[in-house]
Amino acid sequence: MLALAVSVAMPIALLAHGTGNKVTGTVTGVHAAMNHIEVKSGDGHLVGIKVNDATKFTKGGRAVTFADLKEGSRVVVTTTGTGDERTATLVRMSTKQTATAQPAAPQH
Repeated sequence: MLALAVSVAMPIALLAHGTGNKVTGTVTGVHAAMNHIEVKSGDGHLVGIKVNDATKFTKGGRAVTFADLKEGSRVVVTTTGTGDERTATLVRMSTKQTATAQPAAPQH
């Protein structure tokens, strides 16, 4: 009986945390006209990902839009599909700056 309860609860728990493949890295390209982004993963691979009207975007736990996504943004992208058909369902942006971001000049 316990095994049955676990087998039923496990898929529900997975849905609560998002399913699909994850791509973690830095945005290297934002192509709004093509509904496409490029992410350089931690292992150096460049991954092309489609976005659509159903794609959700968050930053610091708050809802944002595709327009808020910039090159250099650190992201975790949940996707469906593979290869050229990889499509983002959720793009979570970090609130931290990347190492390539330039610090503000000190004011005197």
